[in-house]
Amino acid sequence: MPKDFWLEIRDADVPEDFKGKIGLIRRTDDFAPNYKEVEIRALEKPDLSVFTQREIKILDDLAFVYKEATASAMSEVTHLPKQPWDITKREKGNNKPIDYLLSIGEESAVSMGDAADTLKEYFEVVHNFGIEPTK
Repeated sequence: MPKDFWLEIRDADVPEDFKGKIGLIRRTDDFAPNYKEVEIRALEKPDLSVFTQREIKILDDLAFVYKEATASAMSEVTHLPKQPWDITKREKGNNKPIDYLLSIGEESAVSMGDAADTLKEYFEVVHNFGIEPTK
């Protein structure tokens, strides 16, 4: 979960599995004592061979849109009313996992049923092969 990762890096300590791959820079604000930000810098090029060309295009588009964005600005965009984060917070509470199916809307290219079937198959594969799921 994003919160778990934040708790690992909030003091600019690089987790063991990221050592040599990323650098962390801790930022604070003298005028806001509770403000804490960590800038993440890549130390090596990522292995993009695990992504399809479509996924790489999506990553490029997201990087372009959010390149100059602050964490606060990104949070504002992703925490809009009646969207997955807001629904989860209201129904389950803070810091609870967001159901993937909440991203399926009326205009989605995939039906709710097809998405649910695909998600079920994904978790069956994860379970049957004993692999670590994407969290």
